[in-house]
Amino acid sequence: MPVRAVREWRRRAGGLDCRLVPALLRAFVELFVIIDVVGTLPIFLSLTRDFTPEERRHSANVALAVAGGLMLVFLAVGDGVLDLLHVELSSFRIAGGVILGILGLQLVLGKPDEARAVTAGSAAMIIGTPLLTGPGTISTIILLAEEHGRLVVLAAALANLVVAWAALLAAGRIARILGPNMIQVLSRVMGLLLLAIAVQYIRDGAAGS
Repeated sequence: MPVRAVREWRRRAGGLDCRLVPALLRAFVELFVIIDVVGTLPIFLSLTRDFTPEERRHSANVALAVAGGLMLVFLAVGDGVLDLLHVELSSFRIAGGVILGILGLQLVLGKPDEARAVTAGSAAMIIGTPLLTGPGTISTIILLAEEHGRLVVLAAALANLVVAWAALLAAGRIARILGPNMIQVLSRVMGLLLLAIAVQYIRDGAAGS
């Protein structure tokens, strides 16, 4: 989502009055909604269904490192990185859609060997970006930094990363509760969801939104 589109959405939505709500809380809430940890958790669970607890924990750590690193980069330099590379957020969204689409297809088709090979090498990267830190998160961080300053947004981003990290680490307990059969069913459903997200990413990117 381009920066101007996010700015227009926030202007129309009205948002929360900064005079009534601390800037830090507002920044935290906006990033929490955009990052959507709740929606990402079942996808992470599906991608790591065959992982050992140690592998799942490692994937969670790497995913958060990737997401946090991207947040810090764009918080520090704004959209200058994309401008330097002559890459628009819409193109970034299309690329993310292609990646999610390939992964979604493998989950839906349920080919264990191929799915294992892909998820073992890329689950953390997929979760880190474009799911946790995608075009929407990048746009929001840039706008919040302009409005509230970098320190406020940094604190809000770090708080969201802690919440996301705790949620991903809890995936192992959820997996034990659900059992292997339910996880297999969930994987198919999450594969379809990933395909739907991928199609939407590509459509939005093609439309330049």
